[in-house]
Amino acid sequence: MGYEKDRQIEQDEQGWDYRDGTTICSRCLSDPYLRKLVKDQASEFECSFCGWTSRKAPNSIPFNRLMEVYAGAVFQYYSHAENEAIAWDPEDEKYVGSTHDTWDLVRYVIGEPSEQEAVVQEIIDSLGDHVWCEKSPYALTGAEQYETSWDDFCNTVKHEVRYFFDSKTPDEYSEKIPVPEMLDELRDIIQEAGLIAVLPAGTKLFRIRPHTRQERCDSWQSLGPPPPDVAVTNRMSAAGISVFYAGMDPATAKAETLANLPATDQRVLTGATWTNTRPLNILDLTKLPPVPSFYARVRYDRDHLIFLREFVKSITQPVEHDGREHTEYVPSQIVTEYFRHRYRTHHNVGLDGIIYPSARHKCGRSIVIFASQDDLTPRLYPWETDRIPILSMDQASVRRLRRTRRKSQ
Repeated sequence: MGYEKDRQIEQDEQGWDYRDGTTICSRCLSDPYLRKLVKDQASEFECSFCGWTSRKAPNSIPFNRLMEVYAGAVFQYYSHAENEAIAWDPEDEKYVGSTHDTWDLVRYVIGEPSEQEAVVQEIIDSLGDHVWCEKSPYALTGAEQYETSWDDFCNTVKHEVRYFFDSKTPDEYSEKIPVPEMLDELRDIIQEAGLIAVLPAGTKLFRIRPHTRQERCDSWQSLGPPPPDVAVTNRMSAAGISVFYAGMDPATAKAETLANLPATDQRVLTGATWTNTRPLNILDLTKLPPVPSFYARVRYDRDHLIFLREFVKSITQPVEHDGREHTEYVPSQIVTEYFRHRYRTHHNVGLDGIIYPSARHKCGRSIVIFASQDDLTPRLYPWETDRIPILSMDQASVRRLRRTRRKSQ
């Protein structure tokens, strides 16, 4: 009697009922992570659902082991409504707010982990008949907290405080990450995601410049980054700050260059291939780790990766150069300056640039390297004899490019 009582207490505490003697194989699951879990931990020789029997090697795991993983993931995101401070409407006899019964939660909210009706029903029965709601339903949690905090940061630097945003007094009652702390939080998330990489020396970069037909454009000075006094505002740099923009492939370089040239613009295009003369420390926003399965890792990690995708979308979306760029580019410019001037790797080394998804060429990658004309000058001062610029242009690659004519409207 004591054993049964202890077992019932254990089931109540864990939030699901045991299914002793039931086994499940990988064939009866559709989620890739759960399928791999079964293959890696197989200890049984017969599946209770499809009847698959193996004589040589185990092919199934106890259903209880599956529920440990499944329910463990569910309870990171959801809770029984009676355990949360969610209001009850006595007149309608239901909870106020978004709630789900177990059937809806498993089948539609989370999504069925199996195409077999018997498996899904066994999970529902194991979880029991409960009303579910989001964990901490009235609080900002997980990816939602990061996304709303980033939106708040963007709104602040675009429309309220631009140069001294770190002086903004945090709202002590807000659940959002304070604006002054957002960049440090972003730094930590990026480091955990492993987005700091090394661009090998000799990597080809492609840069194109529009210019008048009369202008001679065939030297590293004319095809490199502009002088500070003519540098215009751009995605990763404010007006007056000279940096080197390029595409990681010719098509991306051309698409980015043409994006904001009106059809009436009569300038021609000249392009060249550049290479970096040394390895560069790069923040690579195009190599985001895949978001793991709902069941795969702790919520903290998964929410960070979901947020990173929204963050990258936010700073790389297309912006028309019609005046709005002076506002819309501010958040990405601040992020760039933070990683250029404040960020240091574990070896106390700074970054040389950022690779980011092209806003104008599908699957294309653009790069900004923190290099002005001074960084590309072989001899900045008369006494310098062995100065090696960070980038080198292949003179033989310089060529005039055909500009695709836009169809008339």
